[in-house]
Amino acid sequence: MRKTRLLAAIALLSAVWVVAQQTPTSKPESQETGTKQSQSTTFIEGCLASSPGGGFALTDRAGTAHLLAGASSELSSHLGQQIRVTGTEGVSTSTPTSDNSSPQSQGTFNVSKVEKISDTCTAAK
Repeated sequence: MRKTRLLAAIALLSAVWVVAQQTPTSKPESQETGTKQSQSTTFIEGCLASSPGGGFALTDRAGTAHLLAGASSELSSHLGQQIRVTGTEGVSTSTPTSDNSSPQSQGTFNVSKVEKISDTCTAAK
């Protein structure tokens, strides 16, 4: 009876270990910018503004502008505020700029959730 329990425990632990090895984990790109990237759901924190081409852009603390797609009705009520958006990263369409003072654009971020952090934006560092 004791050997049966030991074998069952070993089999259970082995199965858990195999599943843990197959489960992807997300890694933060940078703790400094508040940006986290992976192939699954991620979040970005920053200041929300209207995009010149229409739509919305979120500029993080590093000065990187992320074009946002989806949740337009929610986003419109948070213009000029510090927010956190949750969603998935789209294909990158960024182009290098020679002017270091303007934010660099990333790919479109598909928004599924919007959370307000502050009524006002903090200055980019």
